[in-house]
Amino acid sequence: MQNLDSVDAFADIPRLEKLMNKVLEKNNVKWVSLPGEKEKVRFQEAGARARKKMAEIYFPAELLDEVLNHQKEFRH
Repeated sequence: MQNLDSVDAFADIPRLEKLMNKVLEKNNVKWVSLPGEKEKVRFQEAGARARKKMAEIYFPAELLDEVLNHQKEFRH
């Protein structure tokens, strides 16, 4: 039996990453560059609008407020 203290849990990551990339690309996932700051702001604003619309239709607005407050606490 192998001693788990001596196992490098991260040794296989490069190989697994290459494998995952091949699988994603085989399924037509395209790699793109990260967006610039203007584009990030545009996406964040679109996300905020979408969340607000969903709150009016699918769940109480108070629930959205609660989740966003928890998110803010977690990120800071």
